[in-house]
Amino acid sequence: MSFEQFLKPNSQNATDMKTKNLLTVAAVSAGLAFGVAAQAKEEKHDEQTINSSDVPAAVQQAAQAEAKGETIVRWKKRVPTLKQ
Repeated sequence: MSFEQFLKPNSQNATDMKTKNLLTVAAVSAGLAFGVAAQAKEEKHDEQTINSSDVPAAVQQAAQAEAKGETIVRWKKRVPTLKQ
């Protein structure tokens, strides 16, 4: 224990700890708030179900290769929505 800590009353140490915790909580909260705001600005997409006949042959072949023998149940296309 250092000489300065020995002279400080315990209430002063508790106040210092509370201040540090408060600053930490404020910094984390601000970071989370900015993250949510950034996600809100992202462009949103709606999905539209389409028939396999509407999908180009090259895309179908690539999808079948990725599916590795599994059945493709549905095809969806992303449609950008307008920002308001």
